Amino acid sequence: MQRITVVSPNRTGVLAEVTEVLARKNISIDSIAADTIGTQGLIHIDLEHADSAIAALTAAGYQTVAEEVLLARIADRPGAVAELSRRLLDARVDIRALNLVQRNDGWAVIAISTSDNAAARRIIASEAI
Repeated sequence: MQRITVVSPNRTGVLAEVTEVLARKNISIDSIAADTIGTQGLIHIDLEHADSAIAALTAAGYQTVAEEVLLARIADRPGAVAELSRRLLDARVDIRALNLVQRNDGWAVIAISTSDNAAARRIIASEAI
């Protein structure tokens, strides 16, 4: 899975515009989160067809950055994220971003990007989706 981060001036309507661009191209979003940092807005979008999304967003005038995101299935219980985070820390793998994608039937799916996704993939192999 890929994560696209759209960097834009923080202004009213950017989220609507970005998602409309993707909708017009029939691009499905698996997960989305929006943040602001000062005068900048950040929209993090997880999806399968990053190339098409990047092309559409770039053509619409948006600045994008893409990175690979791993999906991990972990127990939906207190401490599960802490345990995974510790395993990555012990392997000297930095977590760049992590977000909850889904919770269902005692399990949670998280999307995670790291400083070394190959090493992270090995560490979470038993939990990766």
